[in-house]
Amino acid sequence: MDNVKNDAIKAQAQAAGGNIDQIRDILFGNQVREYDKRFTDLEDRLNKKLQDLSNETKKRYESLENFIKNQLDSLAEQVQEEKEERVDTDKRLAKDLKDAATKLEKKLDKLSDQTAKNEKDLRQQLLDQSKELRDEIRQNVDNITDLIDRQVADLRNAKTDRAALAALFMDIAVQLNSEILPDTK
Repeated sequence: MDNVKNDAIKAQAQAAGGNIDQIRDILFGNQVREYDKRFTDLEDRLNKKLQDLSNETKKRYESLENFIKNQLDSLAEQVQEEKEERVDTDKRLAKDLKDAATKLEKKLDKLSDQTAKNEKDLRQQLLDQSKELRDEIRQNVDNITDLIDRQVADLRNAKTDRAALAALFMDIAVQLNSEILPDTK
């Protein structure tokens, strides 16, 4: 019996609960529907703004990404151009250095050849002059020897005195002196 009473109370509460929902719907139904509509509109606007914000963020991100990509491409091109310019400059410098080294080597060879030729010419001149001086000295010695021989022969033939002999030697000395040491006047 207690179960029957409990069941009856439950049925009345359910009926009263259904009645309460009906009463609530009658009293607050329009406001609740308006609030539901407002919440739905607010949610739709919020979703639309979030979507717009997401789209705007995506556009800005893509724009930033494109800008960065373009800047990186531009920098890569500049780096490549500078690299090519440096390679060209290095090649030109290497060629210029090689040409300069070749020219310097040729000039050094030419200078070495010229120096060797000048040295050879100088040696030949020294040899020629030494031969000339030797021949001249030999001729002077021969001349003096002939002169002394003639004078000795004359002395033997003439048997001159000491004064004449001294005068003779003086003449010979003067002649020798003038022939060996040319006149400086």
